[in-house]
Amino acid sequence: MIPIRTGMMVSTDSVDSWYCLLTLLLGLLRMLIYVGTSSQVNASEACYWQKKNGVNDSGVTYRGTVAITENGLECQHWNSNHPHLIPFDADTHQELKENYCRNPDRRSDRPWCYTTDPVVRWEKCNIKKC
Repeated sequence: MIPIRTGMMVSTDSVDSWYCLLTLLLGLLRMLIYVGTSSQVNASEACYWQKKNGVNDSGVTYRGTVAITENGLECQHWNSNHPHLIPFDADTHQELKENYCRNPDRRSDRPWCYTTDPVVRWEKCNIKKC
């Protein structure tokens, strides 16, 4: 028996159970904190991450709604193959929403999109680095 407070005793089995439960909960909390910071996406429209946690991100995690290229061309919808054939499946790549700038294959050093201009297949978007 271990004294908890004056006049109160708890068996060591009970203390071991509480210790195990607290250890488990702390482990889960650490895991949630790690997942929250390591898989976090950038929903900001204002900027994209060039590097994140020391790793080259190149805007892969950008989730803003910019849909115009650096030269003012409108972005083509990711689920459309007109005027350009898009080799990405928008159902598989959940980040490919609407016609927003993205970098699904790290093709570029920042977010880009296919354009609605039949002559210009794809172009980088004018989004600044965070």
